[in-house]
Amino acid sequence: MARAAGSCSRNSNATVLSPSERFAIGFWKKAKVHIDYHISVEKSFYSIPSQLIGKTVDIKYSGHLVTVYHEGETVACHIRTLKSGQYVTDPAHMPHEHRFFREWSPERIRSRGEKIGPNTALLMDRIMQSKRHPEHGFRGCLGVIRLARTFTPERLERAARRALELNLTSYKSLKSMMNKGLDTLALFEEKAPLLSGLTHQNIRGGGYYAAEH
Repeated sequence: MARAAGSCSRNSNATVLSPSERFAIGFWKKAKVHIDYHISVEKSFYSIPSQLIGKTVDIKYSGHLVTVYHEGETVACHIRTLKSGQYVTDPAHMPHEHRFFREWSPERIRSRGEKIGPNTALLMDRIMQSKRHPEHGFRGCLGVIRLARTFTPERLERAARRALELNLTSYKSLKSMMNKGLDTLALFEEKAPLLSGLTHQNIRGGGYYAAEH
């Protein structure tokens, strides 16, 4: 996790930029703040104050800076990362007792997986454990759950078991596996070389939640 710092600050809802940044070419987009209180910009993720979860924000980004506005006011400002998949998080944005966030806890995410099956629930745990903060895994977990609608719950449960066997903790890896039909192979273990294009990630230990929380 990286925190924005340096040339970007907020004062009276105004963003203060250096002269070189003030005239940088910028791009605009709109996005809804996800339940993990981040928005996506070019395959990287930037935090927003958690009270804006579910709200639509305006985003201006250049090669160096990401600035987020809500109803015309600056609500977040980050130094841009060009590393795909990286989370840039300001600790001040992290929720504490926010009601909406309490509704989307690791326990609730896991319970959604349990409705599909035990392997899917365990995969939810593995995805959240692979992140510095569990909420950073919410986006991937919900993506996995949506695969039950794209395919079937039974097939997702089988694919989750295969993913656990291979220590895969990425929604994209699981989706790629199912799109290619690799989860349906009877002798899956003998077909492992076919998975060379899938992402393998390290898993945090079972005491992760206790250590972080």
